[in-house]
Amino acid sequence: MPGVPGVDDITQIRKDFSSLQAQVEKLNEQVSKTASATARVARDVAADDDDDSDVTYLQHRKGDEVSRFIRGMVFASLEAMNAAATSIVTLTTEATVRNVPKANESVTDVARRLPGDISRGLVDGVSDALDIPGRAVRRFSDVYSDPTQMGRSTQRRVTRAARDTAKSAHGAVSRGA
Repeated sequence: MPGVPGVDDITQIRKDFSSLQAQVEKLNEQVSKTASATARVARDVAADDDDDSDVTYLQHRKGDEVSRFIRGMVFASLEAMNAAATSIVTLTTEATVRNVPKANESVTDVARRLPGDISRGLVDGVSDALDIPGRAVRRFSDVYSDPTQMGRSTQRRVTRAARDTAKSAHGAVSRGA
């Protein structure tokens, strides 16, 4: 019978099929090994990216904190100078206002009162000067804690939290939860 394979042909086809099946299994093993190696590399790269982003985050955070600190110190110093100037203005104004001649008072009497008027003005000025540290500290705190000056580090924490939340949600969906 022409066209009908013989027993020898079928045996050969079975051998070829078995050989091809063995090759497919070897290739599947190689692919699975490569896939797991690729997945491992991808995980390592992702971990490195997280490490890089952590380092970058710390660099930004350090820069932000130093900037906020310096800015707070500058404004605290300016507030201290303002308080000192106010103290001097109080001293001079009080002494000047107190040492105005009264009705029927001689110039000599006004001159005799001058040291007392200056010392009272000095007391008021020193009293104002004692407010300098408190005013400077409050100003530093206000500037340092200003929420509009939080910078990149805060933004990164918000972004990272959103990303981690999205990853968690994706993981729950992929696990069928």
